[in-house]
Amino acid sequence: MLSTFLKSTLAVAFAAFATASQPVLAADEAVRQAQKLLIALGYKIGSADGVSGKRTEAAVADAMANYGQTYDGTLSDNEVLLLARVAPSRVTVDFEVAVSELNHLHSADINGDGRLDFVVTAMSDTAEQLGIPCCEVPANRVPDITPPVPILVYSTPEGYATKPFPPEAKGNRSQAGRFFTAYGKQYFVLAKNGEMGLPSENHGEISMVFRITPSEDMAIETVAEFDGRGVSANVDVADLDGDGQPEIFLNNYGLISTVTSAGGSVIKTFTSDEKLASTKFTAPIESRKPMNYVSLIDFDGSGNLDLLVAVEIEKTMDGSVMLAKAPGSYVILDPFVRKTAELDRIYLLPPFWGNDHAGYSILPITVDGRILMFEISQQFLGHQGGGFINDHLDVFEYSTADKAFTLVTADVLPKQPRMRDKSSALYLQRADLDFDGIDEVYRQQYPYEPQFFEWNGKAFALTNFPSKDFFKPNWTGTLIYLPDPELKCTRMVTFSQNLGGNGGQTKTDLRLTSCVPMGD
Repeated sequence: MLSTFLKSTLAVAFAAFATASQPVLAADEAVRQAQKLLIALGYKIGSADGVSGKRTEAAVADAMANYGQTYDGTLSDNEVLLLARVAPSRVTVDFEVAVSELNHLHSADINGDGRLDFVVTAMSDTAEQLGIPCCEVPANRVPDITPPVPILVYSTPEGYATKPFPPEAKGNRSQAGRFFTAYGKQYFVLAKNGEMGLPSENHGEISMVFRITPSEDMAIETVAEFDGRGVSANVDVADLDGDGQPEIFLNNYGLISTVTSAGGSVIKTFTSDEKLASTKFTAPIESRKPMNYVSLIDFDGSGNLDLLVAVEIEKTMDGSVMLAKAPGSYVILDPFVRKTAELDRIYLLPPFWGNDHAGYSILPITVDGRILMFEISQQFLGHQGGGFINDHLDVFEYSTADKAFTLVTADVLPKQPRMRDKSSALYLQRADLDFDGIDEVYRQQYPYEPQFFEWNGKAFALTNFPSKDFFKPNWTGTLIYLPDPELKCTRMVTFSQNLGGNGGQTKTDLRLTSCVPMGD
């Protein structure tokens, strides 16, 4: 007998199907559902008539084989479940208020079903809400903005569903967050930014920690908030003191905020009673502004965590202030073990740093024994002059013997063009998309064909994602890769951007490609 999950709506081929009214679906309805999914996967089987013929049987057998599954010739809920898991789909995210810039915050398998869940958020569309363009909102009008809350997009047997965070999670520019596990429970820390007005009039917002209980509707509860406002650029979570439980690192812009309590980055211990307490560690980050990206990682393989920072230069709204001391990214080795005076600060300067906005996003990766650092640099032309331009993607190699970096872009990205693309918040990501044990590198936002950088033994080659059913955004869009290790397939999520206010959208459609078999 078929399980009752078939009564649910299956979102496939970018269309929703009606919920069945009978308590248990008849066998031909199971065939019809399977046929709809097979058609969405590209099989030429004719119409979804509920009659299982030779073409339907052959398509089911081929689909099962592609994903490493056996098929005994009898169509059951197991086959329909797998087809629903891998078929293309659409998920509508409703922010309920007018929003513009969308962000993908973080991905993790939080319900343990082998598929990645993720969080998306958006920036308030001030042009639609207040009649004032983005980032030009006077301080006295900031309280008039209605901000959105982040949305959890989580996997279900039928595909993906959405769950809004609690109302107190709302933020004007919540652009960073991270899933983490502590004391056997799942949590998400949201680093709220608050940057909406002129740089001299920015305000901070209180960042928060939420408990996520895996269930049918994914219960999300607020458990802690940071005691002090901050204009947060990103957040990282790591076990700094080796006690088996993580600390939370909140990276604040600091000096760009007029809120006196917002300055500097913050490290907090997350305790077993779900509270945030001060830690004895103090991160040795000098007063450089603003810091876009901070990562805590054992970069050099020493066994101790290192601090990696991507630093902008000081900026103004019209782009007239373009340079500071030494812009770029830098690495501080073992900041939580040695004293500040003993630390090695190593700077990465893009080749054209004199004209660049400098370090915006960095990503370390170790491949074939080589320690590489990918870096995206940006230039800021002022909001009236075009905003951000993503200048260059460069790669540096680190030598543990010399404690120095060498620019190796031409060697490891030999065919990467130095393109200047109008975009916003173009972050680097990593994931093992083809399950060969080596992570691929990709850009979270990519305005052209969906591509990633794949290691071929000598260099990172730019590779097109082998899917025909991705959604191509208009000007620029966000993409996420979701590897499924169990089925050795990878799907891609794309959604369009509405930067700077253009129509005041409240909803956005996430387009999920089919899960493409990528393993051997």
